[in-house]
Amino acid sequence: MLGKTSEMESHLWSTVEENSKAMLVSGIHDLMMALIAPVEDILLTLVELSEETCH
Repeated sequence: MLGKTSEMESHLWSTVEENSKAMLVSGIHDLMMALIAPVEDILLTLVELSEETCH
């Protein structure tokens, strides 16, 4: 009985660990996207402006 409990516990812990890693990765990804989006808009605007001034 004792062996089974610790086996289940370690399985639970590894699942929790995997979930928290996944959450961390998705959180970092969301943060990156949030930071990149305005920069991308600025770059697109600059490209449009430079095209307008060139023509």
